[in-house]
Amino acid sequence: MVVASIVWKWILDPDNGVLNYLIFQTGLFKRESAPHWLRWLRDPTGGSMAGLLIVGVWKRIGYNAVIFLAGLQNIPADYYEAATLEGASVWEKFRSITLPLLSPTTFFVTIMEVCSAIKVSVSPLVMTKGGPVNSTEVLVLGIYKEAFENFRMGYASAMAVFVFVLIMAITVFQFQFGEKKVHYQ
Repeated sequence: MVVASIVWKWILDPDNGVLNYLIFQTGLFKRESAPHWLRWLRDPTGGSMAGLLIVGVWKRIGYNAVIFLAGLQNIPADYYEAATLEGASVWEKFRSITLPLLSPTTFFVTIMEVCSAIKVSVSPLVMTKGGPVNSTEVLVLGIYKEAFENFRMGYASAMAVFVFVLIMAITVFQFQFGEKKVHYQ
């Protein structure tokens, strides 16, 4: 993730980055009058966090696609065939077969992604070091800074326990109220 973060830092560079170059070449915006969020990792009002979100989505989308593909392949084709014989439309098959039978997969991916989002730290550290103006200082990066920059190990440990309790509470909440419609074999 360190190497990927360095590459994305270069892609999102407001002055010499590939993404802004392509945006300006298309004529959507002029360099002189570009919106503030195109400053990506230097914009404290949202552009820097948007850049980190792009990297996070890019990092996890392949993994999640494989999980959903496995879930889709686990749905028996007989269900779709029966629905076709009954005259169901594509939307009805999706709503009545695919979504309910993918609910355990969706439940798993949701839990994994929430946990992953809470414990993200490498890309904010490498790309912005928590800046500008602490706009990208996420919880785990704060733990790192408290422990290894400010040498406040007790405070960092308390923050780590809080992260554990937060992840546990969210997971228990998802298990209690998450939608687990179908469990088939």
